[in-house]
Amino acid sequence: MGFFGLGNDNINQLAKKLIFLQIEDDLEEQDKIIDELVKSGKRGSESLLVILDREKNNPNINWDLALTTLHEISSYGDSKSREFLKKAISIYQQSISKNLKIYNLLLLYNGWGMELTNFAHQELVKIGNNNFDSLLDALNCHMKMILKIANRHPKSLDITFLKLLLEFKNNKSIKFLINLFKNDKLNNDISNIRFINGIMVDFGSQTLPSLTNLLFDSNVELKREIARALGEIGDQRALQPLTRVLQDTDPDVRIRAHESIEKICKTHNLNPQQFIQQSQSKNRSITEIKNNHPNQVNDPVQRLKKVKELLDMGVITREEFERKKKQLLERI
Repeated sequence: MGFFGLGNDNINQLAKKLIFLQIEDDLEEQDKIIDELVKSGKRGSESLLVILDREKNNPNINWDLALTTLHEISSYGDSKSREFLKKAISIYQQSISKNLKIYNLLLLYNGWGMELTNFAHQELVKIGNNNFDSLLDALNCHMKMILKIANRHPKSLDITFLKLLLEFKNNKSIKFLINLFKNDKLNNDISNIRFINGIMVDFGSQTLPSLTNLLFDSNVELKREIARALGEIGDQRALQPLTRVLQDTDPDVRIRAHESIEKICKTHNLNPQQFIQQSQSKNRSITEIKNNHPNQVNDPVQRLKKVKELLDMGVITREEFERKKKQLLERI
């Protein structure tokens, strides 16, 4: 039935049905209901507002659908519908203090229009500042949910909400993002890798240990993007692992690594070719050390000496040396 045949009772029924739809429900039916309410204009807005005000403390309200539908109706220029949207947001702001629903805020983060996104962003930052672990748990659940939906509707995958982590820039955020690189569903789309990489670049040098490890991942697309990201970050400590990647079997990975080496060397007034030659010479020395001590591989004392040589050559960091030293000393 078209919207011209809908009476107020039918509009009220559709509004109530929309407000209590769950994310797992039929998306096709959801779209039909939204279309009918949008076509009904301010009558649909008013029905949604009345029900939201009456049910505001109900934990089962789908605020995402309700507010984004109100936003779409108001986008057609009706001043009354815009007024209804503002009132609905005010009701939401009042209700969440009594019944906090982080997942609704995350859904709103990717909603229609900057007004809803900004509101969700501000509220989520407040939550994260008070209890970051609870926010991280919600992010994890939300990611699982949208990946599940994306299995049925591939175009629905939107990970814009991850930009929220830039407000915190802590190690837990980095670990969360790194784990996403291991998700096959996300890694199948290069745009997702680039989006997450962009966030990591904005985090800066603190992501270096995690990103350099990914240079040796089995995912070729990921290695290419990580090599590029390390060049964007520009930390001199990335030069050594990037040099090792120059031996990668994939030509594009080697090209990206070389470009990043040149970029970092330029930033730090180094000669890229000279650095590469020195690094390759060090790697040959490491091979010689291994070849010259074939019978001492299982001797913890000899292995400790070898690890110290690697430290002196600058191949490993002091932190890596101390960790390996502790492990070897425990075996003596």
